[in-house]
Amino acid sequence: MKLLSFLFFILGTTMLYSNNINFKIESFKLENGLTVYLSENHNSPTIATSLYYNVGSRDELKGKTGFAHLFEHMMFEGSKNVEKGAHFKYINKIGGTLNAFTTREYTAYFELIPSSQLELVLWLEADRMNSLIVDKEHFDNQLHVVKEEMKSSYLNRPYGQISLVLSEMSHKTYNYKHSTIGKVEDLDNSNVAYAEEFFNTYYNPNNAILTIVGDFKVDEVKALVKKYFDKVENKSKKKPELKFINSTEKYDSEKSIDDKLAKLPAVALSFTAPTYGSEDFYTSLMLESILFNDESSRLYQLLIKDKEIAVSIYGGISDYSYDNLFYIYSITKKEEMDNVIKEILAEIDNIKTNGITQEELQKAKTILKTEFTFKLQSNLEKALIVGKDALLLKKPSEINNFLSKIDKVSVDSVKNYINKYMTKENMKILKVNIK
Repeated sequence: MKLLSFLFFILGTTMLYSNNINFKIESFKLENGLTVYLSENHNSPTIATSLYYNVGSRDELKGKTGFAHLFEHMMFEGSKNVEKGAHFKYINKIGGTLNAFTTREYTAYFELIPSSQLELVLWLEADRMNSLIVDKEHFDNQLHVVKEEMKSSYLNRPYGQISLVLSEMSHKTYNYKHSTIGKVEDLDNSNVAYAEEFFNTYYNPNNAILTIVGDFKVDEVKALVKKYFDKVENKSKKKPELKFINSTEKYDSEKSIDDKLAKLPAVALSFTAPTYGSEDFYTSLMLESILFNDESSRLYQLLIKDKEIAVSIYGGISDYSYDNLFYIYSITKKEEMDNVIKEILAEIDNIKTNGITQEELQKAKTILKTEFTFKLQSNLEKALIVGKDALLLKKPSEINNFLSKIDKVSVDSVKNYINKYMTKENMKILKVNIK
């Protein structure tokens, strides 16, 4: 443990004097609209791919929630030339790994493979983009899987309601209020005809970003991408447009719910927050670290060590490009829920007035820089970061600016942030009672 701390200190200290990241990215676009980013390096005999589709739960219509996440599952149900579940078998057989995830902003699929196997991945991804089988059998199968996931992750899990209810209370647009997994009644009322329409609307090359990072020759990979994706046609003539719908529902600033599965009460707070990639977003990352990211953080020391009124404290900012939120969650000791809320708000007011110390800021910077630099050792992490930034920020090279933007944050930045965003008007409080 001492050795790890020492290495952490040395690496972090070194990075404070060097913010130079020169991650080289080449790009090109196919005639069908697929945007491709390539970054060649030969640090390890691996290649990572990420394929981001510009569709998340924020794109879903009222009464049709859950389809972005449902389609994450559907994409492994088989296509014209690939049997159901075979995508996993192909990649596992060559010693690779793969997965997918859905957020409010996008749906992403990724693989990490030996560098000799890239052609296989490109064939698999192009085939399901072009010819996914969307039929009643596959749809019903994955609909059942998703509903069971909803039960295990939210409905039948202690504290599972917190994120669902707090999102509903806090977001200002309909697009972000509902969870990525969707609503039970919407899934129950869904059908395969709409699933096919959803696929034809969003799963097209002109609505996707492909990123490839690792051990390859750029010219060779360009040829392979064109070989497999050039023939993929857009199933919809018109590229989908995202429309934000302001919510007309009014919610009180505070709400209480009962949780029959929880053993201890809990509280959750949300604040309106800056969007992903903005200048204030980087300040919020500092604040997250200062408030509760380790045992020496302010709220951990206050609530768990000193006052002994809570058993956990965590949270942070989401990475949404619109209608973003900063969260604080705490599982409290019995009868201490109101005291925990009081102490959290008192500490926020303290920072509003007195700010933070230079030492706190420097430590937060070291932690974030160290974590980010470790990520850059991974081809997969780099592929995911570039794809995400290309989609949300239209800046695939933003990866090169992360450290310098962190360094620009000052003690005044943090104080100004608290005063700007963490106001009573921007806050929602959710109390979770035990039964």
